[in-house]
Amino acid sequence: MSTSPDPKDHPCLCGPSKVIAGDGTICMFKEPGKLRLYKQIVFAFENRQLRSDIRISRLYRVVVDKDCDVLQRYVEAPPEELAIWNRDGISGSDVPTDMDPSLLERMVGILLIYIENRGTLYDIVSFSECTEEQRYCWAAEIEGLVEELHTADVVWGDAKPQNVLVDLENRLWLIDFDGSYTPGWVDEDKKETQEGDLQGLNRIKEWLIRGCKKPTV
Repeated sequence: MSTSPDPKDHPCLCGPSKVIAGDGTICMFKEPGKLRLYKQIVFAFENRQLRSDIRISRLYRVVVDKDCDVLQRYVEAPPEELAIWNRDGISGSDVPTDMDPSLLERMVGILLIYIENRGTLYDIVSFSECTEEQRYCWAAEIEGLVEELHTADVVWGDAKPQNVLVDLENRLWLIDFDGSYTPGWVDEDKKETQEGDLQGLNRIKEWLIRGCKKPTV
């Protein structure tokens, strides 16, 4: 029997992905990352800078563990606690003076609204038959989504086809607002900027319109 030291090869050692929140909402669980972009999205929704039905990944809850046993108990974090968890670009004045510093170690992940999907754009285009009309349609659709984000001063970040989901109705959803970048899609000096988004967008469109055939073995 083969073995592997990689936790990804052992389901029992990996955390959950598709989960049900306490109120019955189906969510996607992710390990904690940067919350800055997700918080910008929440702010944009609250200020009606983004349409309520725009097809992007959105934060539902922050998951914390009060008992030090990871995932033993889920606790909804009040909004004021989000500030201290955002370690990137936070100013001292944003942190409540009476906040327990140990909360930094209690955050175990985030819940995102779950998106029913057929797979990522990368997988769908690379490993299935896609008509030229469909590829041009998707190119225009993703351009429109990125344009909406930028109008609201929101950055996608890691722009690439692996971070686009195709739902059951063949509509596109932008996901993964954790920042960073992927070489080949966005240059390092443009990461987490609108310029980087546009660079990634243009490369995605070129990749889509050029067309991808199933790899030969």
